[in-house]
Amino acid sequence: MLRNGVWNRGLLLELDTHKTSTDVMTSPAPPRRRWFRFSLRTGFVLLTLFCVWLGVQVKWIRDRKEAANGLFATHNAPGSVLFGEYAAPPWSIRVLESPGYSCVTVVVNDEQHPTAADERIKQKMEALFPEADIGFVEPVHGMSGFGFY
Repeated sequence: MLRNGVWNRGLLLELDTHKTSTDVMTSPAPPRRRWFRFSLRTGFVLLTLFCVWLGVQVKWIRDRKEAANGLFATHNAPGSVLFGEYAAPPWSIRVLESPGYSCVTVVVNDEQHPTAADERIKQKMEALFPEADIGFVEPVHGMSGFGFY
């Protein structure tokens, strides 16, 4: 703040050199405390970190939608995945309004002895749907699907 002076090349030149005794005896008001003071560089770093986090969450949601909608579209066939009722997803994608599932079932030929490919599908589903119970089920012969997905 500039009182009784002018700025010249970054220096404050005093114009009024006559100070009274009351000016000397009174102390200046304490400076107001500034909250949330940061540099522009810090703001850009925080914005970049937020955008990276948001990008990871959006990719996770896209992968979940692919798995739920079309990636495993053949119901009741070995290697397909069936989805149960809706449940609350993790908070980080719930704020982006992505649905969650209570159970995810991988259809396999032999429930007791799943193949390595079946285990990989199960691991992928566990990573994509941490809120769901993941399990194996054998196909039901004579039915085209389970009616839920």
